[in-house]
Amino acid sequence: MNIQRISFYLTPPHPCSYIAGNTASTAFADPNIKLTPAHYNHLIRYGFRRSGKHIYRPHCDNCSACISIRVKTNEFKAGRRFKRVLSNNSDLICEITDNANREEHYQLYRKYISSRHQGGEMDEDNPDTYKEFICSNWSSTIYLEARLQQKLLGVAVIDQVENGISAVYSFFDPDYPKRSLGNYLILKQIELNNKINQEYLYLGYWIEKSQKMNYKADYKPHQLFIEGKWTEE
Repeated sequence: MNIQRISFYLTPPHPCSYIAGNTASTAFADPNIKLTPAHYNHLIRYGFRRSGKHIYRPHCDNCSACISIRVKTNEFKAGRRFKRVLSNNSDLICEITDNANREEHYQLYRKYISSRHQGGEMDEDNPDTYKEFICSNWSSTIYLEARLQQKLLGVAVIDQVENGISAVYSFFDPDYPKRSLGNYLILKQIELNNKINQEYLYLGYWIEKSQKMNYKADYKPHQLFIEGKWTEE
């Protein structure tokens, strides 16, 4: 692939957000180069992710718990639990938009963060830091909205890549816990990926020891990026 050679920079060690007592480091693509979708299409195949305008991958000493996971969506079959999630949300309408500057997105994000990450760094977000976290001027990003009549209940931020889509981030109304909106948004992304005849849904990092991250393995069949290659699980 004819893309510019990329340098990477490693952050100093810092407390791990997912495994108590661990320290973490992150490798970031050089922020001074002009990134393009071609860079991302290449790097996502090697376990990298996007956050805002940055491309990164965990790079920790003595720990490899963060494992990239991608779902083979054309082989996915919803079991009883996921069928129930879809049934419980059959009254929702999903639409795709490429408009990142919707105030209602930010207001729902704030409600979600205040419920899920109260007192944490993300709870201090304002409209500018929200856009810095979600948006990028080089990625091909769309937004899947789930609505109950006119009320926005959930948003999935999705990057379109060469061999599928990447689930960048999802947020939803915490007042509807029985709907399992987080699972619902993933299921709708699986549907979307199949609709556009793509192969993979990239779900980010699976961490077996983290309750916040180990749910991703429930979506099967999937592949894990281990020791430099994608492995069937």
